Amino acid sequence: MKAVVATPEIYMGVMDGGIPHIVEPLKSLGHDAILFDNLKYGDKEFIELINNFKPDFIYCGLIENQLSYDTLKYIKDNTDSVIINWFCDDAWRFNNFSSKYCTAFDYVVTTDKESYIKYKKQLNYNNVMLSTFFCSPKIFYPIETEKIYDVTFIGRVHGDRQKMFDIKI
Repeated sequence: MKAVVATPEIYMGVMDGGIPHIVEPLKSLGHDAILFDNLKYGDKEFIELINNFKPDFIYCGLIENQLSYDTLKYIKDNTDSVIINWFCDDAWRFNNFSSKYCTAFDYVVTTDKESYIKYKKQLNYNNVMLSTFFCSPKIFYPIETEKIYDVTFIGRVHGDRQKMFDIKI
């Protein structure tokens, strides 16, 4: 299988997704996978890559509108590639972003149960899957170490996550 992974190579200063968590696992399974850095390159380069590489599968991880709706819809309607997007911020971006972009994809994935219901009931968009966040076990794995804290949070504080830290113990 030939795959294009359209995600940022580096996001917020960290190699955050495309290569270690998607491209490398696909390659380890024998697939021909390449990264398209959708923060570095735009619509014209994306269309050119898709027309030349002719992937079976396109995985997008849009943060905002770095690729236009029209470009994505064109690829969906005019190529044999299956195009999917992982909307990982639906809890706070469904109304102003995901709901407007979903029809440009053959399938979408959300991590938010309420948005999953909205796709189906409000938008009548049924090619939606409910999932969770993921990571590569080659990068993140258990290590034996001394316990220092009772509770540890790993991630970015945004949206309503701050509420989790306002608990009085």
